[in-house]
Parts: sequence; C-alpha cells; structure tokens
Amino acid sequence: MRLSIFVAAVVIAVGVIASPRRYNNSDLLVETTVGTVKGVVSEETDNVRIFRGIPYAEPPTGELRFRPPLKKARATKTIDAAEWGPACPQITYKEDNIYSLYFKGFAKPDDVPTAEDCLHVNIWAPRSKGRNEELKPVLIFIHGGGYNAGGNSFPYYDGGRLVQDNQDVISVSLNYRLNVFGFPSAAGLNGRQLNPGFMDQRLAIEWTRDNIQAFGGDPKRMLLFGESAGGGSVDSYTYAYAEDPIVSAVMPISGVTQSFGAPEMAPSNFTFVAQKLGCPLSKDEELACMQSKPWEDIEDVVNQYNETQNGGKALSFQPTVDDQNLFSDFAARLAAGRVAKVPVLIGNSDREGASLAANDLGPAVSETNKPSEQAISAVTNGVFNCPAANATAVRAQAGLPVWRYRYFGVFPNLNPFTWLGTWHSAILPTLFNTADRYGIENTPAQDEAAAYLQSILVSFARDPVHGLAEMGFPEYDPAGNNLVQLVKGCSWCRSMRAPAMMERVDKSLI
Repeated sequence: MRLSIFVAAVVIAVGVIASPRRYNNSDLLVETTVGTVKGVVSEETDNVRIFRGIPYAEPPTGELRFRPPLKKARATKTIDAAEWGPACPQITYKEDNIYSLYFKGFAKPDDVPTAEDCLHVNIWAPRSKGRNEELKPVLIFIHGGGYNAGGNSFPYYDGGRLVQDNQDVISVSLNYRLNVFGFPSAAGLNGRQLNPGFMDQRLAIEWTRDNIQAFGGDPKRMLLFGESAGGGSVDSYTYAYAEDPIVSAVMPISGVTQSFGAPEMAPSNFTFVAQKLGCPLSKDEELACMQSKPWEDIEDVVNQYNETQNGGKALSFQPTVDDQNLFSDFAARLAAGRVAKVPVLIGNSDREGASLAANDLGPAVSETNKPSEQAISAVTNGVFNCPAANATAVRAQAGLPVWRYRYFGVFPNLNPFTWLGTWHSAILPTLFNTADRYGIENTPAQDEAAAYLQSILVSFARDPVHGLAEMGFPEYDPAGNNLVQLVKGCSWCRSMRAPAMMERVDKSLI
C-alpha cells in the first residue's frame, strides 16, 4: 500500500510558468567545475538569478545505467542554464486522482522533457551586489514522489519566491534517478550499491559544496531538506554520511526512513522487467542486457505493469538495504553515534493520510465520496506520525539537537474539500509561496503563513544551533510540552503540545 500511496502523489503533466527575460549582465555568467554557466532573470522574480539544469554528473546511460553516478567533466562551451533540464524517467498514471485534478503543481510542466540524462541542479540566487557581499545560507531541496516520480522543475517547488522574499538565501533543487533506474536492486549488482538514486543525491550535494560560493552561497551553512520520499532521503543521508555530512543541518518533512517499508521481491521485479524485454536469466547477462535497452522501453514496461502479473507482487522499486546508503539497524547505529551530528528539524502535516487515502477513489473523489476517518488515521499515524515521533525521540535520547513540529495550515486554494484538512505535501506550496500558480490567489493569512514558514527555514539554515530557539522553538523532549504546532488558529501561530499526548490521541483513532 505504501508504494501506491506515495507514487500516486505525483501525477500528470500541467501548465508552465512564463518564459524569463534574458540579460547580458556579467553576474549571470558563473564559473563552476563543469564550466561557465549562463543563467537568466525571471520576470516574476526580477532581482533573482535563475540557473536551470546545470549538470552535476555524466549521463547515466549505457554501462553507467544502474551504477553510481560519474562526476560531470568540464564543458568547453558555455552551458546555457536558461531552460529546465529533463525530468528523470518515472511512473505515470492514466487515471486522474486527487493530486492530478486539484494539486497540479506537483506534476511535470508540459515544456519539460523526460530523458535519462537528467542529473542536474537548479539554483536561485539574489542578484549579485559585488565581491564583498556576505555569503548566504543555502537551502538544498530533495523532491518526493515515492522514489518513483517527481522532479526539481515541478511548479510548487520553484525556489524563486523563496529567494525573492528573503534575499539573503540561495535555493538549490536537485534531480536524482527514480524507480528502476535509481533503485534497481538488480541481482547483477551483487548486493552492493543498490541505490544509485541516493548516490546521485550525494554527488549533487558535493557539487553544491564545491560551487555554491561562486553563486554567493556559503558552503559551510547548507541546510538539506526534503519532503515525503525526499524527507526519507534526508533522514537516510544522515546515517550514510555520518562522518562527512557536508551539510550543517537537515529537515525531513513528511517522511523519515521508517516511513517507507522495504520493497518485496525487488530483484525479481528487476528480472520481471528484464524478461519482458527479452533479456537472459543469468544475473550478469541480465544486467548488461538491461543497460543496452532504450530507457523508453524500460519505462513502458514499468508504466504498463498490471498488478495481476508477477505473482501478484507489487512492482516496487524503492530503496533497498545495502549497508552503504540504507541500513537495517538505524537504532543501533544511532546508539553507537554513527549518525551525522547536525541539528535536525522533523515534522509532518496534521492529516497526511487524507489525500493519500483518497487516491484509491481516483477521479470520483468529491466532497461526499471520501475515504473513511479510519483509513485517513491509519495512514497518518502508521506512515507519518509514529515514524516521525520515533525518529525524533531516538535522536533526543542520543543527545543530538532535534526539534519537532506538526503543521495545521488550511487555505482555500489548497483545499477543494472540507474533509481534506492539512493533507500530505500541503506545506510545500505555502513554504515555497507557489500556491497561487493555478488561478486562485493566496489569502492575506496565507501570505503571512508563507512568510512565517520561510522565516523558520531561513533561521534554521542561517544558524542551525540557535536559529530555532530564537524563533521560540524548544528542543524536543518526549515528556515535555514541546511539539510545536504551526499555523494552528492563525496564520503564524506557534503553540506547544505534549508529544506523548498527541500520539495517544492519534493512535486512539485507528
């Protein structure tokens, strides 16, 4: 159920944002390790430089498919960073659901192509003020989509307004390989390096560390945050790179490592796709054969899959334990101190399960045709509240600085039905201040909420140790009244609640 829940949260393509004006200004030309990149200035955010589709890895094609990413070589010509780079191959759905019908900003824009050469970053930065300008904190975002879909060009994730509204931050978003391309778990990999999608994320972060100063960013103040599968990626990252996290703080939103169950029969799923494409059964020959096939053919097999095939097993391509990027003994590793010792802010929305449980209703979802409260609570608690509570508590017990919040914001342009409440991913269009992209303006309260959420993010990035305390956030203690309730009762409200009490209340609804 978890696979279908998360994958369905990213859906059919939608409209796009207006084309940017092109400028000849010298601050649009930036020297990087991959060459000179030339950005643009958006009409919407006319004091923000945008650099789209900067490659950080060589195309993961041929023998590099299903393998760790290879650092991008320096280009001899200027890289035009005016247009979005391709989205990675991903799962799509023919039938509409609540996300494709009502939350179109989570989908791929029409003018963004799909290609296997998709490993790139987008950067939003204020207009340069000169050489003596202070370096700015950096916000690195990892998108969600159940590890099977999503992209850094999707409209709700646009970092332009985040930078425009604050002017003292740099926003970065990255692409990583998805589904069978990013998490193949192929037998031919011999149990090692099973999650190249996670390794893509690491290489993108390394690239950002090595280059962000040229854009005005501070490589010593980089906050890594992600939502849903992106949140799980962020949480997993702290274990995989305990000794060298690069980033100075992390923020998993609506997803931690424990939110996602290990896939069943992952190697057999790879073999299932291989057999459909006529590849031999020998594990080494199978892998080589799959590396030779057009990516479109592989994507077609995955997208046309019917769950009655393959023995009724879910065709799941998600992170698999390889003891390199994903571990089975998180609690033991944390107790032994084998986790990145950086401040952590963990949180989720109040009714995560409302939109996800509604996916089963397809296009028939309505004000009256809705999931049961029992189904909503089961998803909210089992996939989000309880894993988040555990991830926060074990860090607090280990003496690491950790904070926890729950988000309650409900706004007209994000709530077509009264029963939805604060659904899965609802925080992102308000955090990025992009909720008005589809015709319904923000309310004044929503604008205030966006400014407040951004101030939390920026304060945490600017000073991971003291920033949240200055915002009035107490460090997490399972026994105290310190679960921060955000945007509950007013646009900027912050209140406290005993975490244990909220967990008891939540569990009683199941």
